[in-house]
Amino acid sequence: MNRLQKVGAGIGIAFGILIALAVLGYAVSSGNSSTDSKVTTDSSIQKEPPIQEPISQPSPECTGTASCLTGIVTKVVDGDTLDINGTRIRLALVNTPELGQNGYGQAKQFATSLCPVGSTATADEDDGQTAGSFGRTIAKVTCKENKVLNSELLVAGMAVIDTRFCGKSEFTGENWAKINGCE
Repeated sequence: MNRLQKVGAGIGIAFGILIALAVLGYAVSSGNSSTDSKVTTDSSIQKEPPIQEPISQPSPECTGTASCLTGIVTKVVDGDTLDINGTRIRLALVNTPELGQNGYGQAKQFATSLCPVGSTATADEDDGQTAGSFGRTIAKVTCKENKVLNSELLVAGMAVIDTRFCGKSEFTGENWAKINGCE
């Protein structure tokens, strides 16, 4: 089991415990606990929806031999970086504006609209860049409606291809990369 799978499994266990605690808390607060028949309910208390348990198994969207992580989007950092199950993911082959540059807010909002926090996403780690970048996993990310975030950012004009990595990336041969400058 590689490091990314171990982190995903650990986070999955933590979420499982949180779900069990949430269910137990709900049963106690609604008076359904068999251990305490004197519990009263307060209908003014808003109950949080249960936390969706992340999935940490390989997904059909993944190719190659590097890691594959399917889980919950926990943060959108900027247009080309997000966290899945707390693992920082940098999108392969694309570059969006950085904080303080024109287009930063629009690229981040676009990424958030395709991969909102709390939604399920899959990161297919780039076989050609398994060393990562600044502690981030380099990957192709698929979000809701099976849309590839890397590609969608390019199509929307929110990102450009980073041609420095076309010779290394597993995804160079995909249409979205070829059309935008990887050959």
